[in-house]
Amino acid sequence: MALIQCKECGHEISDAATSCPHCGAPVKPSTPVKSNTKTYMVSALLLGIVAILIAVANSGPGSIAQQNATVMFGAIGIISIVAAVVLFIKSKNE
Repeated sequence: MALIQCKECGHEISDAATSCPHCGAPVKPSTPVKSNTKTYMVSALLLGIVAILIAVANSGPGSIAQQNATVMFGAIGIISIVAAVVLFIKSKNE
């Protein structure tokens, strides 16, 4: 935490304070941290698309291990796309 000067009375106060303890003047809140929601949303969507493409390319007759991998990639793809949709809805509500 750093000390800043109150714009009303000039006393030094904490930059985390919401108001000056000396005069009660409100302190401008610090700049909020930008959310990376859009980056996460695009990443989840791309992961989902790639996982589903791998599942489709891997589908067909094959060993149990190959079938399990197909199901796993399909599930990862679906979960990633659902996560991207949830992040999209969350970003619209903010």
